[in-house]
Amino acid sequence: MVDVALRKLHQMLREAANRSGKLPRLVLMTPEGTRVAVYVSSKGATSPDSVTVVEHAAREFQRFGFVLPDGSWETDRKWNGGTIDVLPTLRLFVADPTNVATAQGAKTGLCTFCGLTNRQRPPFFHVECARYFGLGDL
Repeated sequence: MVDVALRKLHQMLREAANRSGKLPRLVLMTPEGTRVAVYVSSKGATSPDSVTVVEHAAREFQRFGFVLPDGSWETDRKWNGGTIDVLPTLRLFVADPTNVATAQGAKTGLCTFCGLTNRQRPPFFHVECARYFGLGDL
């Protein structure tokens, strides 16, 4: 099923890749406290034109699924389903990226746009990273 918010997320990451010349990523946190990394899939990936959503953990790799260019969600065939629902977190970010990035950066100490340690002062993310995502002059 096509999801307008997920299509916008896919476009946002693809445009950030075009602006930066790199494969950008987001690091978000679900309400349950799971850190999730969202990034543009590489050319050699299983779904090369997609955005991949994985658990952002130091020791374990759990891929939840992919956002396809049309905004549809494809669950990874190896994901057991579990209790983690990442889609509301992705939709919330798309609805208000600046405020979500600020709140999550303050809580986690990480820049939402690159996953590195943030400056520990508002806006709690790296402004130069946010510009790649089209958030302009903050």
